[in-house]
Amino acid sequence: MKEVIVKILLIALALACLSVVAFPTIWQDGKDTKERAKAHYQNMFQ
Repeated sequence: MKEVIVKILLIALALACLSVVAFPTIWQDGKDTKERAKAHYQNMFQ
């Protein structure tokens, strides 16, 4: 039983590390895409 708990804790830790690493890059990509779309629309309506 103890080994299972340790495994679950390790998986949870790994997932936490992954999300901490992945979140900022996803967020940054979203921001860049939004900025590009905004620039694109501004060019279209000029």
